[in-house]
Amino acid sequence: NDGNARLWAARAAAESAGAALLAVRGADTGAREGTQGQLKTAVDQAAEGWVVGYLRALFPDDAIVSEEAFEGSEIPPGHIVHERFWTIDALDGTRSFVGGFAGFCVQLAYIVDGRVAVAVVHEPVRQATYWAVAGGGAFLEIAGGIGRRLRCAAAAAAPPVFVDSTRPQGVVGEIM
Repeated sequence: NDGNARLWAARAAAESAGAALLAVRGADTGAREGTQGQLKTAVDQAAEGWVVGYLRALFPDDAIVSEEAFEGSEIPPGHIVHERFWTIDALDGTRSFVGGFAGFCVQLAYIVDGRVAVAVVHEPVRQATYWAVAGGGAFLEIAGGIGRRLRCAAAAAAPPVFVDSTRPQGVVGEIM
């Protein structure tokens, strides 16, 4: 099944990129301030290169929108022209990564007709991988254990808390 092939490829890409992030953590990252207050490093580009290269090798016809490549492109935000595409942030939480904190992850999603079909988030420090396939539920696996199905409570006991090193823009900024 197409969703399962993309799920396992996304997991392999995210988890292997996470291992590489841990291996280079603490090394000189070439950190610099990017646009809109975002910290950028050579590690962001290297992790993205690995994930994009891996997915392109397996799915050569898939469109890919990745943070580092997208930032320097001519494509206006919110203007994605493909019905099916990968969206990738291979090092989300660069400030946490550089600062030695655990709050960074690798994120991938495969979008079909504006909806998430496959999603993977890997937290390297915790060795935790979250994944979901549309219509198949969401799961969590920690440190190579057995994946467990996640359930959502019908109503949240408290309002959501947003944590980020920069103030979000757009809708999320308005909510905050």
